[in-house]
Amino acid sequence: MNEGIVGAVALAAIGILCSIASHYFVKNYKSAILLSGFTGAFLFQVVMNIQLKYLDLFAPIVAFISFLMICALSAIIGLCNKKTIKSQE
Repeated sequence: MNEGIVGAVALAAIGILCSIASHYFVKNYKSAILLSGFTGAFLFQVVMNIQLKYLDLFAPIVAFISFLMICALSAIIGLCNKKTIKSQE
């Protein structure tokens, strides 16, 4: 696998885990999205830094884009979580 596929898989895995955890522990929908976005982008940068063994020149751009992607993923997971909770009541 090349670096792009590894990065995409790592971003998706980190984003899903951070989103599920933030929506579980934080009950406010918007706060959970922002929290998962910040923590996910930070963890993604740490993982990519370890994997590449150097800080990429475009790290700030990648951090912003990964923040946006994780926030979008978190919004979808949060909506699914809301629907699941409402259907159980």
